[in-house]
Amino acid sequence: IRGLSQTEAIKQYADHAVKEIKAAAGWDTDVQLTIEPEAKDKGLFLVSMSVFGLGEPIVIKKDGKQVLSVLRKVRKAVLRQIY
Repeated sequence: IRGLSQTEAIKQYADHAVKEIKAAAGWDTDVQLTIEPEAKDKGLFLVSMSVFGLGEPIVIKKDGKQVLSVLRKVRKAVLRQIY
C-alpha cells in the first residue's frame, strides 16, 4: 500500500490478531481485515475487521494516521464484542 510504512510489522500484528480472534471465537470463524487509505485525507488510513460465523457478524471500522495503533484498537473492539 502506498504511503504505508512498517508493512512487515503490520502484517505480523494482523496475523497475530486474526489467530487470537479465531482462538477466542472458534477456528471456523471467518476473519476479514482491510487496510486502505482514506479517500478524502491522504494521511489517514481506514482499518476494518469483519468476523463471520458467530451468528451475528461483527464489523468494526476505525481510522487514523498510525495503522498499527488503529489496528490495535480494532482488535480490542472485536475481542470485546466476542467476549
